[in-house]
Amino acid sequence: ADGQGDGGGGDGDGGSEGPESLQVLLTAHRRLDLGRVLDAGPPLRAEVHHWAKPNPGRPLAPIESPAREAGTGAGNSGAVASKEEVKALSNELVGVIRDLVRANPLFREQTQFFNARVDLGDPFKLADFAAALTTAEPLELQRVLEARCPAERLRISLKLVSQEREVALLQQEIKESVEHKLSKQQREWVLREQLKQIRKELGEERDDKDALASVFELRMDEAKAGMPSGALEVCREEVAKLKGLERNSPEFNTTRAYLEWLTKLPWGKQTCDELDLARARQVLDRAHFGLEEVKERILEFIAVGKLRKQQAEAAQAQAAVEAAERAEAKETPGAAAKEAGAKEAAAAVAAGLGNGKILCFVGPPGVGKTSIASAIAEVLGRKLYRFSVGGLHDVAEVKGHRRTYVGAMPGKPVQALKATQSSNPVLLIDEIDKLGASGGRGGGGDPASALLELLDPSQNAAFLDHYLDTPVDLSKVLFLCTANTLETIPGPLLDRMEVVRIAGYDLGEKCEIAARYLVPKALKEAGLLGGPAKKSSADGAASGPWGAAGVWDSVKAAASGGVTGGASSARRTPPAVAVDPLAIEALVRWYCRESGVRSLGQKVERIARKLALEVVQFLEGAPGASGASGASGASGAGGGAAPKKKDWSRSDWTVREEDLIELVGRPPFERDRLFGGDGPEGDSPPGVVMGLAWTSLGGCPLYIEVSRVPRAPLRAQGGTEGGGEGGSGEGGGS
Repeated sequence: ADGQGDGGGGDGDGGSEGPESLQVLLTAHRRLDLGRVLDAGPPLRAEVHHWAKPNPGRPLAPIESPAREAGTGAGNSGAVASKEEVKALSNELVGVIRDLVRANPLFREQTQFFNARVDLGDPFKLADFAAALTTAEPLELQRVLEARCPAERLRISLKLVSQEREVALLQQEIKESVEHKLSKQQREWVLREQLKQIRKELGEERDDKDALASVFELRMDEAKAGMPSGALEVCREEVAKLKGLERNSPEFNTTRAYLEWLTKLPWGKQTCDELDLARARQVLDRAHFGLEEVKERILEFIAVGKLRKQQAEAAQAQAAVEAAERAEAKETPGAAAKEAGAKEAAAAVAAGLGNGKILCFVGPPGVGKTSIASAIAEVLGRKLYRFSVGGLHDVAEVKGHRRTYVGAMPGKPVQALKATQSSNPVLLIDEIDKLGASGGRGGGGDPASALLELLDPSQNAAFLDHYLDTPVDLSKVLFLCTANTLETIPGPLLDRMEVVRIAGYDLGEKCEIAARYLVPKALKEAGLLGGPAKKSSADGAASGPWGAAGVWDSVKAAASGGVTGGASSARRTPPAVAVDPLAIEALVRWYCRESGVRSLGQKVERIARKLALEVVQFLEGAPGASGASGASGASGAGGGAAPKKKDWSRSDWTVREEDLIELVGRPPFERDRLFGGDGPEGDSPPGVVMGLAWTSLGGCPLYIEVSRVPRAPLRAQGGTEGGGEGGSGEGGGS
């Protein structure tokens, strides 16, 4: 296109930067066709054909090329467009432009500029302007430039503007959809803010920070009686600091979390100890068999507490009497009150009910070290909190994190106080002997050293947690620790604990534990022992094999071929569904010889599951016919070398000694002695003596053998041989 510059041109590139650069504004003057190239230049010299002046009623043709005016040009049909067609296309194009401006206000400024300076009656300029509004591809815009007929040019521009309008409408629809989702939330937020400001102006509601600070101040007032003065002062400082912070600042959340912990601790709150020796003995015997040393130690603790409580009550009564006498003598009220307070304080110290103790239960696995802690908490009427330190390597788990860290929180002892809401809980520290194997590794400090302050009765009255950074009284906490061995516990830590050894159980104790606790528990968990059955229906008929009649009634009905009434039995299973004492003894003797009863409990649970499977299979296989008994007997008798299976269809469902091989497999121990028989005549052979090895798991017997080693004859320098019978004795080794 030919152009005229408003300001002239420069020697260099018009887009280059520098002190000699110029900016040139080119305005389109007329359209022309490129003919023959005369010189490639630069500058380019070519032969061109100029277009004639636009005529709205006919197509454009080059001035110097009459042949093109006849319709030989590209994109020109050669026909003259009618005024009606041009007007209709122009009106349609103007309407589409208006829709585009309404859908996208960004085009409004360009449209106003065009209306002020361009005649809308000129179809050529209208088409060019409409095409300039679009974001069409360059090839499509080139088609608009090449169109000579006004109608053709209007049609191309109308198509491009219509596409742009559809895009704008789609964009507007997406915008409205997003705004509709956000408008409700924004509207609610605005209304809440306005309501908050209105209430604040009326004095009906304060700011969130003020409301939060008032909550903390209320908690401080409630805990003021038991909270130390240092902690109370820290709370006041932090509340004042909270009021001056912005809600969006990170320090606001840190201060709020700190106040949450500090005001929710049970300052001065503690549970009342149960000091009934008869009840304590009953609870301990009900929960555990044996463990007499542990039970005796707990009873001693209760007895001492009971005596000191009586001393405290007597001291308080004496202080009250003396205060009344002074009041009658009209002495100074301040002095009397002061002396009475001293008496009460002395009485409280003399009582010492909350003085914490540190007990360490040491014994092999499975003897009930951890479970005895629950029984102790129930006996004393205290709350229990347990955490394990096995594999612990970070001292922050005990002493807490510094508040500068993200996600900081207090240590486990302070967490125990908050969880139990009591200042005298039973705190069980499990696996304390596993602490020495991993303590101090990984750069987290030495947790064993951190426990020194916690487990020292002379220091834990002012235990300092890194997070709270204010002393906390842990002297009323009863600390219970468990360990399998004492060798891995550091000496200074062991010196602070009272060790109570729990030895392994012998044969009689294991049989008693299995009969009292393990067998009923396993049968109940397997569904063979349950509560009372549901009432039967109105007609009195049985409600199915698992209905009101219960498991055992269904088994009896299936075995006998009859149907029992729903209310004939109040138990789901009779006492016959049990484990014979001889079977328990055989299970302990030949299957479970460890010190604890954990493996014995697993074997009993396996027996209960096997028995439950047999009951269900029998009920599903014999809905009332007696053929199940024969099927069971056939399956047991067949197989040749296979062991004969027990016929569970009879009324006796007791597990006996001969049933153990079928239920739990062959025993790992066949006999008590390695050499000889089990009777008195079963002595060990010559050269074998028996020893005993002590281990932390209970110990085991050792057989020490000696063997005869022939000694080679020795040749003396004089040519004689030494030895003989006296020289070749038995070499011993152990």
